[in-house]
Amino acid sequence: MPIEKNGEEISTIITDGKSEYVIAYGSEDDEILSFSARELQKYLEQMSKVRIPIKPAQSLREKNYLILLYKKNELNRISNDFNSQTAFLPEDSFVIKTINKSLVLGGTI
Repeated sequence: MPIEKNGEEISTIITDGKSEYVIAYGSEDDEILSFSARELQKYLEQMSKVRIPIKPAQSLREKNYLILLYKKNELNRISNDFNSQTAFLPEDSFVIKTINKSLVLGGTI
């Protein structure tokens, strides 16, 4: 499951039945993001037979390999680039961005 940027592979989430990634979400007490993390974990495991752990983003500041889940209003804390990408998105939209080897999924909920 490769992550690409401008058509070039920059990382792979799951290789040979293993993953260095962690699914992390913005707020520890956010039920929507917690549910989203579990759903992503479930579908990745169904596709690959690999269970990627879930942890609150606050506990993983040093980890390089992350799949981050955030709401629209939290995205600007990660990168200012999200301002222009999310400003005009309709409700129930999302944006996907790579930052180094991390994959950021942001929703407009």
